[in-house]
Amino acid sequence: MLTPSDCQCGHTHGDEPGSCQYGRATRPAYQLWQPWRLIVMNPLPMFTAFVVVNIIFVTVGGLLRLLAHLLTLSGLLVALALGIILAIRRVASLMAYPGQLKLVIREGEANFARLTKRRLQIFAEAASELAVVLDPTTSKKLMRLRFLQVHQNFAFALETMMLPVLQSLEIVERDGNLGTNGGKLLRVLREIVKLNSQKLAKPCSKLCSASEMTFETQRVRMFTGDEMPDPALTEQPRIKLFRSSSKPVLKRSTTIDSASLDAEAAAKPTRAEVSHPLGAFAVAVRRLQVAITLIGRPQTNAPATRSVTWIVKELCRRSTPEVDHIATLEMLRADMTVRFKAEQIWIPGYQGHQVDAMLMPPASSGRDAVDRPVVILCNPNGGLYEFHHLQMDWVQFYTADLDCHVLVYNYRGYGRCKGSPSPAMHNLDGLAIVDYLKKVRKIKRVAVHGESIGGLVATYVARMSPHVSVLIADRTFSTVPALAQRMIARWAGTVVDWFMRWETDNVQNYLDATCAKLLCSDPCDEIILDGASLKSGVALNLELGDKTFNLPRQREADGSPTSQASPANILLKIWTRCGPHSTRRVSEAVSHPQLGQPLTETIVARFSEAVLSVGRRALEYSSHRDNREAGGYDSKTIDEAESFW
Repeated sequence: MLTPSDCQCGHTHGDEPGSCQYGRATRPAYQLWQPWRLIVMNPLPMFTAFVVVNIIFVTVGGLLRLLAHLLTLSGLLVALALGIILAIRRVASLMAYPGQLKLVIREGEANFARLTKRRLQIFAEAASELAVVLDPTTSKKLMRLRFLQVHQNFAFALETMMLPVLQSLEIVERDGNLGTNGGKLLRVLREIVKLNSQKLAKPCSKLCSASEMTFETQRVRMFTGDEMPDPALTEQPRIKLFRSSSKPVLKRSTTIDSASLDAEAAAKPTRAEVSHPLGAFAVAVRRLQVAITLIGRPQTNAPATRSVTWIVKELCRRSTPEVDHIATLEMLRADMTVRFKAEQIWIPGYQGHQVDAMLMPPASSGRDAVDRPVVILCNPNGGLYEFHHLQMDWVQFYTADLDCHVLVYNYRGYGRCKGSPSPAMHNLDGLAIVDYLKKVRKIKRVAVHGESIGGLVATYVARMSPHVSVLIADRTFSTVPALAQRMIARWAGTVVDWFMRWETDNVQNYLDATCAKLLCSDPCDEIILDGASLKSGVALNLELGDKTFNLPRQREADGSPTSQASPANILLKIWTRCGPHSTRRVSEAVSHPQLGQPLTETIVARFSEAVLSVGRRALEYSSHRDNREAGGYDSKTIDEAESFW
């Protein structure tokens, strides 16, 4: 029995007032269970949430009531069912073909902008160093070896980094797609090329052939016109080529006008700098450093990691007036044209659909070498052909190393292509592309290389077209439902199969293809898990006769193997489910062994279940074989037996 000095929380704390450290527990609100305690202790937020929920409920209810009045109850239910089906189909289409989203294009353009800025920054640094090295007013004598190193870096950066950007901008300008900022960058690059060819190329060539003893004298004479002065007797005013050792730091402005003002103010030259050849070159380099900041979209507060919230905001973002950020899809196509001597073409696809494609010739044989094979690269689900040479090295590998033609193209709904993506339409477009290469381009041998979802097109074309000589299935999957089961959940494969009605049997297409075939698989692929890969699908089809590739029954978290679906086991499972505890399910990815990590019960359980499954399959196969032999089928060949399974 509690004394008057005992606290209601069940503890004795003395007679002093306020001495109970659990005094807050005496309030009735702290004695309530959740969620009632949360509601009582936060009345205003809960009231606000209650009002918002009721407004939404009343609004939706009124809308449904109006629709029921207009369409009748049966019509409303049918409309809701159709809306749900269309929503599921749209979500599945976006997940399977995310390249149709503007978000993917913006991300690809942002990566290209960063790469272009980095290339021009490297060139600007090399040009700045060359201008400092050639400055005749420097009191420190320069070693010839240092000049040769700096000049070599400048020549390499000019040839491989700056000139391709200049040529790409000229192509975009010729097509009429160059904006204001792109025009400013193009003028600066042309000015640098002009100054280099007129003022620096010939003197630098002579300095490269000068000896160690005459190098310093020739350097001063070439850029001043006088003999080398004595620093102790005369003092020549030195032209400060760069006002600061660091590059101008300008953030990408949010408007074109402010960016232009910043660029002009930061690059304003002095009269002495313009009159001197090296000074003019240094001023042009400073202008380039400022113009580099115009590349790319305006800076935003994008998080370092792309969370779901950020993706939803980007998808729901309103279309704003387009800013001239230079690094566009047009610039990407021009960059591919310059670097690989590519030709942009439109290929007539299925039912008159125009396929946007790019054909690249072999690096050695040239465009007219019809005797060289052509490789059709089928993009992964999130890839556009404009990004292909930046994200992967296949174009360089096939054109330079194997001396082959390469054709890349966009799926329906990607880039400039119209329509909506679907496996059936993509397969028929692939057949049209093969016919175009054979009949119009007169190329004799054709190979198809499909990566990820591009494997659907590659295997189908290799199966249906007699013109395909080689098939390369690169890290693709068996079927889309099998992939959805392992990426999301078992029910996802059923939803995709029922609602999308896609024909995505990669395994059968691969097996029926009669050309030379190469299957590539990555067991550590984080997107296409090993159980959903084409390699696993082919093995299941050939060895076990499995044609559905469904995910096996999930294992319990305690590692106990799955049991057969007998009535007793079903009742036991129902009783377990209704018990006081719940069992946690584990995915296939969790049960994969990790290199250098200890084995877990889940991994051991999966391994033992796999061994038992192989044993059961082997026992069934042996029993069936014995029955066939006992029935007088001994003359059957091994090939016939394997084809049966």
